[in-house]
Amino acid sequence: MHIKNPPQHLAMALLIFLLTLTVTIQASAQVKDDAGSEEVVRDGTDPRDFGRRFQLQNEYLELKDSGKINTTKVVINNFLGLRGNFNPTIEIPLVYRDPSIPGVNTEFGLGDILFRGYFKKPTSRQLTFIYGGELKLPSAEEDILGTGKWTASPMLGFVYALNKTDIFAPIYFHDVSFSGNDGRADIHKGRFRIFVKKTISKQFYILGEGQIVIDYENDNESEFFLSADFGAIFAEGTILTVKPGIGIDPGPGEREWGVTLSYKKYF
Repeated sequence: MHIKNPPQHLAMALLIFLLTLTVTIQASAQVKDDAGSEEVVRDGTDPRDFGRRFQLQNEYLELKDSGKINTTKVVINNFLGLRGNFNPTIEIPLVYRDPSIPGVNTEFGLGDILFRGYFKKPTSRQLTFIYGGELKLPSAEEDILGTGKWTASPMLGFVYALNKTDIFAPIYFHDVSFSGNDGRADIHKGRFRIFVKKTISKQFYILGEGQIVIDYENDNESEFFLSADFGAIFAEGTILTVKPGIGIDPGPGEREWGVTLSYKKYF
C-alpha cells in the first residue's frame, strides 16, 4: 500500500470528523420539522427532510476489471442549521483504492469533497418538487482517488407521498466538469436515481433504489445499479442501515456489486 503523509487539508477533514462525531453522539434527536403542510418521517430517507443530521457511511464497491474501492464518508445534512426550504449538505470522503492493475499503486487518502444544496416546493401534502445542485471539488490527494475536475451537477426531481410513511422519489442529476486538470477525462453524465420506500414497522423500513447513469462522453454508455437500504431505528433520531447493491450487466470499470453501512444521527 502506498500512503503518503496526510497534508493539512486531510488533517482538517479528520478534525471535522472527530468534532462532529463527538457532538452528534451527545446531541438530542428532537428536531422539529418546518415543512409547512408536509408530513415528513425523520429516518434519513425522505429528500423533504431538512433536519440537521450527521451521517457516517462506509461504502465498499467491486468494479468490473478495475479492482475495488472503499469509501468512508462523513455527511452533514443542513450543516448551517437553517430553517426553511433550503438544505445545504457537505460530504467529506476518505478513499481506499485498489485498482488491481500491475504497476498501479494502491492509494488511500482524501477524495473529492462534495457540496449539495437544494430547495423544496411543496404543492400539497403528497407532492413536493425539489431542485438545486451539487458541486464536487477536485480535492483528492492522488489522481486515482478522484476525478481531477471541478464538477457541477444541477438536479431536479419530486417526492410523492404514497402514505404518511412511504414515498416515491425520482431525481435527475446532470454532471458536467468545467475546470481542473486538463490531463484528466472530461465529465458529462446524466444520473437518474429512483427511490421507493416501504415501512415495515415503527422500527424498520426498506428503501429501494434504481440508478441509471448515462455517460455522454463515452458514446452514451449506460450503467444500471440496483440496491436496497434496510434501516433500523434504534432510538428517536438514531438510525443504522445496511445497503447491498448489484450492477446489471456491468461494463469495464462499472460497479459489479457493493454494500454500504451507515450510522445516522439527528442533532
